[in-house]
Amino acid sequence: MTIFFLFITLLVIIINYVLYSSIVHKRSGSDAENNPIPISIIVAAKNEESNITKLLESVSTLNYPDNCYEIIVVDDNSSDNTRKIVEQFEHIPHLKLLTVKSKVVPGKKGALLAGVNNASFDNIAITDADCFVNSGWLISISNKFNEGYDIVIGPATYIESYGLTNGLARYESIKSHLLIFGMTSFGHPYSARGANFAYTKKAYNIVGGYAAMQQTLSGDDDLFIREAIKNKLKVGYHLNEKSIVQTASQQTISSYLNQKGRHTTTSNYYTIKHKIFLSVWHFANLIMLFLPFLISWYDFKLLIFIPIKLLIDAIISVIAGKLFYTHVGFINSFLLSPIYEFSIIANYLRGTFFKKSLKWKNNSL
Repeated sequence: MTIFFLFITLLVIIINYVLYSSIVHKRSGSDAENNPIPISIIVAAKNEESNITKLLESVSTLNYPDNCYEIIVVDDNSSDNTRKIVEQFEHIPHLKLLTVKSKVVPGKKGALLAGVNNASFDNIAITDADCFVNSGWLISISNKFNEGYDIVIGPATYIESYGLTNGLARYESIKSHLLIFGMTSFGHPYSARGANFAYTKKAYNIVGGYAAMQQTLSGDDDLFIREAIKNKLKVGYHLNEKSIVQTASQQTISSYLNQKGRHTTTSNYYTIKHKIFLSVWHFANLIMLFLPFLISWYDFKLLIFIPIKLLIDAIISVIAGKLFYTHVGFINSFLLSPIYEFSIIANYLRGTFFKKSLKWKNNSL
């Protein structure tokens, strides 16, 4: 049994190393302006009166030619002051406010679909109403489009603050980005962050648009990637200081788990090969945490693999965190690792078998 756990430990180390190395090798290192192309930014907003101002302020300061971009805010039947707040930014010449009364597709996908249909340009960039972007965000996306990519994914990180929820969210962000960008480096993308997502209209039409992705209310990003893989589209990522999109984390553990439960519902619709890879990966990580329940009393010496596993996770998280511009200290990483692994189980079970218990924000028809 010692050999088995030694093998699992080495497997975790090797996979982490390979993923990290591949990201570093193919990382986008330049955010200098290079032949900017026209881009339509689309933001789906539902009851975002407390967030939309910060987003529009950040978007309005983008370092990009005015005639090369527009901002389309799709008001998804908000019942608060979202629309009025957006109207206060009417001085921005390239801002459009679109109100959707009746959607072809339910949820956020329907709002995004309306935005795409009203976009003036052939390149689309998506972000969320509760985020803010760097001034060089569009430059970074444009550079990747100029390299011939049909779809461009980017990092979406959490603003650092105090508390367990924020620490767990930032730790999860690092682990998720490591998998997402690492797999994309090898030509096997499976997921993306909808707050930092871009594609050409040609790619959008090839995958059938959001109308072809209605298996679940979530998944406007992951299901898009799934369809892109089926149609052999070229997916790349931008990763540099200016490519980061940031947002605040959920304030409570329950709201965080609800959010991740919604996201997890989409994983059931991944391709078979991605399900297998992710299953192997999470099994290798989880088996260490269940070690005390798997060994006989005379094999207690095997428990040494638990702190070894946590130590590996902490080192990788600190190193990878610098790559994704997300700071999680060594001690915090050591402590958050088991919480994160167990939360994966909770999120998957809830998102798969207890969907009705999840609260969906953009679920209007």
